[in-house]
Amino acid sequence: MLSIAVSSMAYAVVPPGPGPTSVGGGTGASSGGGFDNYGGPPTIYGSPRFSPIISLELDPEKSLNTSFRVAARQKKLKDLKRFAKMGAKVNASSSAGETALIYASRNCSLDIVKYLLSLKADPNIQDKQGRTALIYAANGSCVPVVKLLLSQQSLKLSIKDKRGNSAKDYARTGVALEYGGPAGEIIKLLNQAERNSRKASKVSKVSKVTKTDRT
Repeated sequence: MLSIAVSSMAYAVVPPGPGPTSVGGGTGASSGGGFDNYGGPPTIYGSPRFSPIISLELDPEKSLNTSFRVAARQKKLKDLKRFAKMGAKVNASSSAGETALIYASRNCSLDIVKYLLSLKADPNIQDKQGRTALIYAANGSCVPVVKLLLSQQSLKLSIKDKRGNSAKDYARTGVALEYGGPAGEIIKLLNQAERNSRKASKVSKVSKVTKTDRT
């Protein structure tokens, strides 16, 4: 059956075009560096321009998942919740490998990220460029989203994209271009998270050795 939906019920994305070098985030400052506009459409501080037009998607499930992702990208929380109740898959990705969580993290949409994580969105999924939600949030100097992602126990800090860069690498680029901006705070957050991870790993190893000795 042909699935046709209009306005807030379905979204069609405007084809990608050239955009600004970087998208600001976090405390309102832009890192200005790292990579280009993420291969996405022109952006004004995390608000990609879309046209809510008729969607002619032959596969109802794909149509629903697309609408879910674009609602996240457009910061439409009410629509996002409705699509989730309709059965949209939280980790479904676009042809570029982007999930709703990647879109929301890239755009520094804290409320959207919170909601998606409550639905068990996977923070470690990489898009076709190898970038995760954390990498996008760090590149955009989005402190609130970085903090939220770091609170997820399943988060992998060491993931690198196809350029061989991690979230910390992009944050370092931001530090080099900013003066007193949020990228420095992100570096501190990532360093602390790495220390906590190492401590947890040591405790786990000691625990395993102790259990082995007892047996």
